[in-house]
Amino acid sequence: MTAAVTTNNMATVSIIDNGVGIEKSKLSKIFDIDSTFHTQGTENEMSTGLGLILVKDFVEKNKGTLAIDSEKDKGTTVSFTLPLTQDPSATVLLQQV
Repeated sequence: MTAAVTTNNMATVSIIDNGVGIEKSKLSKIFDIDSTFHTQGTENEMSTGLGLILVKDFVEKNKGTLAIDSEKDKGTTVSFTLPLTQDPSATVLLQQV
């Protein structure tokens, strides 16, 4: 994991893994709940794929951006950028469903 503060007062965080990766053809569907509901993890465990959908929602509600780069059988890098603020009321929290 890496983290940095940019000159325009943004925080960027990148998480890198060496897991199963994601095929390039499937990256465009990664935030489609119907496509991600049945995925396998590094040890063939079943996953819902909802984690990245929740992260994307949180980041975008807080005026940030999310990027994913992945290669099958090599791993994935997930990076997000969020604006830094000193006003706590400007932050949107995840709401309980």
